[in-house]
Amino acid sequence: MARSEREGPTKARIINRDYAGGDRDVEVVFNPEGYRVGKRSRWLDHRVLLSDTPRVEFTSGERRRLEVELIADTSAEMTDVRDETSRIEAMAVIDPDLHRPPHLLFSWGSLQFDGVLEEIDMRFVLFDRDGTPLRAILHLLFRERAWTEEDDRSPLQSPDRAKRRVVRRGDTLPLIAHQEYQDPAQWRRIAVANDIPDPQDLAPGQVILVPPMRRSGP
Repeated sequence: MARSEREGPTKARIINRDYAGGDRDVEVVFNPEGYRVGKRSRWLDHRVLLSDTPRVEFTSGERRRLEVELIADTSAEMTDVRDETSRIEAMAVIDPDLHRPPHLLFSWGSLQFDGVLEEIDMRFVLFDRDGTPLRAILHLLFRERAWTEEDDRSPLQSPDRAKRRVVRRGDTLPLIAHQEYQDPAQWRRIAVANDIPDPQDLAPGQVILVPPMRRSGP
């Protein structure tokens, strides 16, 4: 018996690789009917006198791209489909903690595309009587990742600077300490600064202060 017959079809997922835990990942309800993968190389024409055929020179390559169309539908629940599409839309905007859009993985069976969501186009096609959208067709354009870990280093993210952070669902103080200081044991520093007795007891939307990591020595 095939795997799909035993367990059902594998669902496509958009995985946020910058955060562990999976609470920011998106599993699609309806798998795409297909997808397109492309790659382009840039060549420059040099006209040759008295010749019909120009001489061509390679200039640069471009990042691979993945184009896929997804359907979001909440007509069975009669709820606003934008609550679902906004989770994907957020993957194309700057994350305030990272100072860039997130690093993503589009995963569907053997397709594992590592990159960023460069473009999202949403078309709403089904509505409730009061105009609430119930179904949307999303056209997504992913580009392969083009930066290195060195590019992610920014003084705005320095652990030597205090910053404020909005708590998200699933956050704990050890997790935040790991993301901010690369050391989960530093959660007490954040707890003391915010008078938080329980490192697990955080509310989504809560704003906390992340104090700077003081350097040792003079």
